[in-house]
Amino acid sequence: MPAEKLFVRTDSIELIPAEPRHGEHFPQLTYDTDPPLWDYFVGKDMALLDKWMRPMWAAERGLFSHVHCTVAVQDNVVLGIEMGFGPQTQGEHFPDTVQLSQKVLKPNELAEVMNAMQYSAYITPHIPQDAYYLMLLSVAPEGRSKGVGARLLENAFDVAKEDGFKSVHLDVYAGNPALKFYERHGMDRLVEVRIPFLDEQHGVPAHYRMVKTF
Repeated sequence: MPAEKLFVRTDSIELIPAEPRHGEHFPQLTYDTDPPLWDYFVGKDMALLDKWMRPMWAAERGLFSHVHCTVAVQDNVVLGIEMGFGPQTQGEHFPDTVQLSQKVLKPNELAEVMNAMQYSAYITPHIPQDAYYLMLLSVAPEGRSKGVGARLLENAFDVAKEDGFKSVHLDVYAGNPALKFYERHGMDRLVEVRIPFLDEQHGVPAHYRMVKTF
């Protein structure tokens, strides 16, 4: 039985399992994790990203569903999110992600997004079967300098260990200040991936696979 997301209360900031009602700023928080890549995926169209991600969050299945997420809240305000899962969950929920994308996007929008995302498999290396993949960790402006990111990350480590995973993997783009943050929390740069076409023509820089082994 998977371990439940931990509940932590410190200085009135709570880490709790996400609910549909927590998704108001989910598209922006998602975008903030990797602006160069999301700009490429949606052609710098934030309205399209919003149209795409809001139904994803509200759904009970899919890779961007709230069911995979822990939120940091203070006075009912979402300060940050952590979203992740193991490879088995990823495989089970991927078809739902595709189906919902087909439902909420127009055919031309879907074609453009899918065409852009064909390179994402190269940016994100293989995830071992015994690894927890931290897909999104994002802190809202009002949550910064409060230790929210550190609490969410450490909570992800704890949940991963309780669920029997041997490591935590995540991907981050070169130049992201979060690189140093992850390294301070014991994560190492395992792989660097650069796609010349994306870097030179679309401004998507190299990405690092970061790993924390238990």
